[in-house]
Amino acid sequence: MSAHRSLFIAGALSMGLAFLLIAEVALRLAGFGGRPPLFVDAPGAPGYRHTNPEVMQRYYSGTVDVAATIEPILFRADRPTAGHRFVVQGGSTAAGFPYGRWGGLAGMLGDRLEAIFPDLEIEVITTAMAAVNSYTLLDLVDEIIEIEPDAVLIYAGHNEYLGVLGVGSALGGGRSRTATLAYIKLRQLGLYRIIESCVGLARGSFGSAGESDPQSLFARAAGGSLIPFGSDAYHRGRIQFEANLGEVLRRYRDAGIPVYVGTLVSNEKDQAPFAGNSARDWYVRAQQERASGRLERARTAFQNARDHDELRFRAPTSFNAGLREMVERFGATLVDVDAAFRAAAPDGTLGQELLLEHVHPNAEGYFLLASTYLAGLKRDGWIGDWSHAPSEAEARRDMPITVIDRILAEYAVAELKAGFPFRELAGPYALPTPQSEMDTLAQLLQRGELDWLHAMDRLLQIYRRADRFEDAALVARLGAQAYPTEHGPNHAAGMLYMELNQPARARRYLERASRAKSDDQTALEALIRADRQIGALADAREHIGELRRRAPNHPMVRRQARDRAAAPGS
Repeated sequence: MSAHRSLFIAGALSMGLAFLLIAEVALRLAGFGGRPPLFVDAPGAPGYRHTNPEVMQRYYSGTVDVAATIEPILFRADRPTAGHRFVVQGGSTAAGFPYGRWGGLAGMLGDRLEAIFPDLEIEVITTAMAAVNSYTLLDLVDEIIEIEPDAVLIYAGHNEYLGVLGVGSALGGGRSRTATLAYIKLRQLGLYRIIESCVGLARGSFGSAGESDPQSLFARAAGGSLIPFGSDAYHRGRIQFEANLGEVLRRYRDAGIPVYVGTLVSNEKDQAPFAGNSARDWYVRAQQERASGRLERARTAFQNARDHDELRFRAPTSFNAGLREMVERFGATLVDVDAAFRAAAPDGTLGQELLLEHVHPNAEGYFLLASTYLAGLKRDGWIGDWSHAPSEAEARRDMPITVIDRILAEYAVAELKAGFPFRELAGPYALPTPQSEMDTLAQLLQRGELDWLHAMDRLLQIYRRADRFEDAALVARLGAQAYPTEHGPNHAAGMLYMELNQPARARRYLERASRAKSDDQTALEALIRADRQIGALADAREHIGELRRRAPNHPMVRRQARDRAAAPGS
């Protein structure tokens, strides 16, 4: 090749690269390209941020239903120096399906920690979302490190094969690990996204009516992919999981952030395999062994049935072994969720006593999941003095799942089981006729005719009318946790806890209510009473000073002045 021709080719390539670079910059300036950040400023709440519901768009170009988004939990933009911050990573179980925010690990754990340490600011932030796997865990690590958590809590693994980007997934699956990691990076480019969108439109795969259905996301991700036990795809899924998890743990270790990783649980006894003759044979054998009283052999057979299930919505036993190895190699802390669930399950076999369907816990199961992580934090001496923690029985009675959450969970599970993979032909699901005021509220919320805060306010009024103050306090408390800068929910929660003679718990909400509305003297008065009841006299004096600035002639202010004048040596 002549030197002239070489220069010509080099020049042409340079011009082509320059054109692509200019096009990419132009697309970025036009707001196309890049990728949704993990954390964004919270609108209407200055000084707060929350997780970004659009994060799934990093991995999937179709319409993403709310079922596959991150629950936006508010946290302070500037981390409080005296506070504590924990971050949760995982899939739909970590996110709390089907109970929503307070069924999930972050919501349940955050509520428990608030009850144990009412005077401390403890943030438990979730980045968990449905249908994702270890690629997402790895992709979010650097942004999580930037917000400086005290520790990260991980519960993930069931979506490794059929979740978005999984080995057998129709949504970005089938690539090598190297190619998948490159794909995630490439999707940041505006040019790549335009080409991908054009190809998708040409194929008719994007923007179809089915994408708005939350179940169709999972059905499309599975894509009918069967992965036999011991196959090449089976081993690639395990290797992918361990490699990604190992890299996650290495990065956190290098950043000096402790990580708690939970072993995985799934329904063995009461969930028949979805596909595969070998799996079905093992399941029949397990049932026979159980009926004959040979429980140990039955447990082994149930686990073999799950492991041989070719439609891999449940992680096989080998994942827990690999998870333990990665935890030990990178100095993380194991949270043995599997052992805790087996200890609580009849005969140590996992089934409907703790799980709703194939992988998601029921309310008792979610409480146990949070308790297991909580025990790890307590064992390692996090936060402070745990001696005043409510008992397990008290905490269970105060579980942060409302009657509305339970009704909606029943609907969600019924809808799930009406479609893939529980039924070969998905049938229509219709909400049942409401039988109570609670049912009506739940259905209004389900149909989007009522937002969550107004639904909770109406539920609160129902409980108030019935003098069910503990139930009312639970509802108000969850509203205050969801909206820490809003006056109404915090005022309601604070006043209800004062009525229940729980001043230590009331103070947090009353202080927020007073801060949110400077002319709210009732919250400040109640706050001063709460300070005095628990012996926080310095805080009481500070709050009386604030009341004096707001209302110099207030009876509490005059009474303090009289007491000072009457004191000896005054």
